Amino acid sequence: VRSELFGQLRDLQHRGQECLSRRVERTRERFELTVCRWPEPQTIFAPMTQRVDEIGERLPRSLASRAGTARADLNLIAGRFRRDLIDQRIARLGERLSAAWKMAELAHPERPLSRGYVRVTSRDGATLTHAANARVARLLTLRFGDGRVDAAVEEGDARPVERKPKRSYIAPQPGLFDAPEE
Repeated sequence: VRSELFGQLRDLQHRGQECLSRRVERTRERFELTVCRWPEPQTIFAPMTQRVDEIGERLPRSLASRAGTARADLNLIAGRFRRDLIDQRIARLGERLSAAWKMAELAHPERPLSRGYVRVTSRDGATLTHAANARVARLLTLRFGDGRVDAAVEEGDARPVERKPKRSYIAPQPGLFDAPEE
C-alpha cells in the first residue's frame, strides 16, 4: 500500500510540474507576442525629439525678433528719460508737496491756539466740543497756545447772559425845508 501511495504521489508531482511548465510556457509565448507588438523606443520618442529640434531652430530667431521689438520700444520712450525732464518733474512734484504741507499746517488742530483760542480736552485726551460732555468728564485740560492748564467743572447752573436790546439803524430823514447837501 505504501509503494502505491508513493507511486500516486510521484504521479501527482509529475502532473503538477507538467501543468506548471505548460502554464509558464504559455505565459512566455504571450509575453513574446506582446513584446513584438510594442513599438520601438525611438518610435515613441521620435515626435517629441522632432519638436524639440524645431523649437531649438526657432529659438534664436524668436529671441532676435523679441530683442528688436524691445529695442524699438525703448527708442520710443528714451526721450522721456532725459535728465532735464526728470529734474522738471521732480521740481513740480516738490512744489505740489510743499503746497500740500502748507495746507496740512493750516488744518492742524493746534493752529487756532496761537490766535487766542483754547482747546478743551478730557484728561484722557478726547477733545470736548459741548458743555454737556465737559460736565460728564468733570476733569478737563485747557490747551492754550503757550501751554496747558488743568481745570475741573463745578456744579451749578450757568449764569444767564444778558442780552442787549436790539436797536435798528434809522437814517436821519432830511426835513422839507433843509438845504440840500452838496
